[in-house]
Amino acid sequence: MTCPCDAQYRISVTVYDQAMRPFIVISDVAPRPNHRFTRIELNGLAVGSTYTTYTYVCVSQGTLLQDDCSPPKIDQLPVIC
Repeated sequence: MTCPCDAQYRISVTVYDQAMRPFIVISDVAPRPNHRFTRIELNGLAVGSTYTTYTYVCVSQGTLLQDDCSPPKIDQLPVIC
């Protein structure tokens, strides 16, 4: 018997604009099994702008609440092309 542990996690991303207002919110993305990375499309970003992304890994609880999430991974995202 095996544990489907990879099926219980979800990725959430919040992209903030330069004034730190939420610009894009993406939640409940399932990680790709047997892959190191999961690609998430961020549409609507303006060339020449810099955004701040907060990425969380949460345990799927069957609700919309995100009670059990990792601390955010915070990155600067300059859009150059």
